[in-house]
Amino acid sequence: MTGLWTVTPTIPPRVDYELAEMGRDILRPISALASSALERREQVAAARRTYERAC
Repeated sequence: MTGLWTVTPTIPPRVDYELAEMGRDILRPISALASSALERREQVAAARRTYERAC
């Protein structure tokens, strides 16, 4: 099982999903990667402009 879900008997039907332990374990490195990318977005944009001018 890759995730957990709970079905609530309502109309319309409702399903709530949550991450399993393996999914929760990977959140820390994924969050770190996302934060790093956001912190460096101006540097990446500048590098892209430099590259595009050189082409």
